[in-house]
Amino acid sequence: MRIENKRFILRDFTIDDMSAYCDMKESNHYRRRYDDNDYTLEKASLLAESYNASFEEPMKKFVLALINAKTHRFIGICELTIEDNDEAVIEHILRTETGVAEIATEAFAQLTNYAFRKMGVKCIYSSVIEGNRIAQRVCTDSGMSLALKIIDNTFFKEKWWNTLVYQKYKMAA
Repeated sequence: MRIENKRFILRDFTIDDMSAYCDMKESNHYRRRYDDNDYTLEKASLLAESYNASFEEPMKKFVLALINAKTHRFIGICELTIEDNDEAVIEHILRTETGVAEIATEAFAQLTNYAFRKMGVKCIYSSVIEGNRIAQRVCTDSGMSLALKIIDNTFFKEKWWNTLVYQKYKMAA
């Protein structure tokens, strides 16, 4: 899969992206927002396995590298998982540089629209921890609406967090 414009390239994640992905996960900013076990080599290898599993037929999981089109720098990952009942889950992991959230918002919106148009998806969901304001902004600015707030269901960094579930429905033609 490949979606691009003058600001970003969203393309299949390859093994060549693994080094940039691991570098991103080792940043202090990343470590503040994700579980300590999430940036181990073991977790990185799970992503590689997930990438390899994405070649199953029919494809149900798409692991995509988000690239800044101007600098050609790896700035994150978007994952789209097709589920039953014409639904999908979309997730993202991003670098913490100026302008990345705006590019990610645009890529997120285009990926959801692609899933609606080309894959027959009717509803897309994304779950984020309430304290992750950047992830919340990417969801809302890309056209998703808050569908559900689950109180204190995620224990993370020695604290209970709320989970926010965002959704976007395909508009009737």
